[in-house]
Amino acid sequence: MEHETIAVVSDIHANRPALEVVLDDIEDRDIETIFCAGDIIGILGWNEWTVNTIRDIADQTVFGNHDARIRSDFAFTPSFPAARDEMALVAEQLNDEHIEWLSSLPDRIATDTYILSHSRPVYQRDPGYPFHGFAQGDYGVRPRDFTAYGSHIGDRVAMMGHTHEQHGLDCSKFPGQSGTMINPGSVGAPWDSDARYATVNLNTQEYDLHQIEYDNSRVRRRLDDVGLPVGKYD
Repeated sequence: MEHETIAVVSDIHANRPALEVVLDDIEDRDIETIFCAGDIIGILGWNEWTVNTIRDIADQTVFGNHDARIRSDFAFTPSFPAARDEMALVAEQLNDEHIEWLSSLPDRIATDTYILSHSRPVYQRDPGYPFHGFAQGDYGVRPRDFTAYGSHIGDRVAMMGHTHEQHGLDCSKFPGQSGTMINPGSVGAPWDSDARYATVNLNTQEYDLHQIEYDNSRVRRRLDDVGLPVGKYD
């Protein structure tokens, strides 16, 4: 598995129409291995379907900060309206089996070939969520900061999401650095944009970043169907 081209998805936020077109595109490319970098669940309406799908098709999955909100080993009290809306919706749509599966996911997977995480690829003194709680103002690793990690990941592919900013960088182009940093972008958010993911060969570290158009009017209708004000999530 570690020597083939894989697909990397992240930050789905329960956006079924977006994930569907991404999975169709992955199938068209004859890619059989899928990694998920977290934030499976969220405000965009199809939590049960999304959890079931990722559980069934992803070969490796880590949890994200939105997933942690519903995990049994985290205590999260939403303090702002959008988070309260999301928690109510997720609690309504997920059962104990879903929560147990989300609670079983690791925050980081590291092998000799790759690192898969949600927020940051390596443990640090103040790594931010999801490793040591909810750090206010933590935006994960932005593309402009990728070179800060090239000397820490070894000659591996580090894949993470969280910021929703699609980007890749061959760190070996810089003195004293090696490996490749990849953020596949967000599959599901913002919901009125395209759906994004990445493909990467873990052996050669070659990668491609993909943007797929989809019918986002289904998300608008879904938000309306579940009783959430569409304007709040534009």
